[in-house]
Amino acid sequence: MSRAVGLIAGLLTLGACDTVYYYGERPSGGDDGDTTPPLAVSCRALHLRSPELGDGVYAIAPEGVEPRDVHCDMTQDGGGWTLMRPSDVVHQVDYLVTATSSVDANGGLLVTVDPQVEGCGDGQENPQHLVDFEPGFPWTHVRARYAFSGSVSCWSLFGDLPYCDQLAINLVPFDAGVDSIRNQVRMGGSAGDAYTGGGSGPTDNTRCDNTLANFWYRDNGLAERSAVVTLRRADLGKPAGVVLGAGCIELNPATLWRYSEIYVR
Repeated sequence: MSRAVGLIAGLLTLGACDTVYYYGERPSGGDDGDTTPPLAVSCRALHLRSPELGDGVYAIAPEGVEPRDVHCDMTQDGGGWTLMRPSDVVHQVDYLVTATSSVDANGGLLVTVDPQVEGCGDGQENPQHLVDFEPGFPWTHVRARYAFSGSVSCWSLFGDLPYCDQLAINLVPFDAGVDSIRNQVRMGGSAGDAYTGGGSGPTDNTRCDNTLANFWYRDNGLAERSAVVTLRRADLGKPAGVVLGAGCIELNPATLWRYSEIYVR
């Protein structure tokens, strides 16, 4: 007997997500003549196979691991993005910070980082944090929403190095001429929402000054600033993820940074 071929939706309770979409077949009886297509290894592979699919939870089967259900962003930034969960973390560095992890409504990892030292100069070390992911399938880009609040005068963002000297970063630093940044809020300091980086060209993502051009400087207010940024993985043979280093920090309840909506493709 044959099996029905097509896209089948099944119900599964998974956090706040009620529907899991299975790419493939549900048996209609018998086990001969099976033409079931294999599960895709990632949201990207599934998107390439079926570009009409919308955002949602899909079953995937990375090589060498058990199939699992993941949230896929199939519509933004070219589609085919797989949401990273706590189980996808393979390496984390909390250097002079306290990092608190939780999950969002789709089961995605959300990390809030509180620096534990303030001030700068006279040999003061810099709070730094890194999370690397290895979800079991090949990927070349990581996208996340970064949020910043409080008062920090010196920083290295989006894969840049100077204030991340304790970290092994496997990212190509953000290049405004190549990489994507969107949904920017208050990221340009006195210049407005658009991210201005370190001020020395499209690949400069480090800054240390007390001017209104510095978006994280206290005179620009302590309220949250944020942006969604896509970065490239430098060495495809090593894990990569999200990272940030900061210095000249003013400790107060508002000073922290956060990563959320972390996807790879």
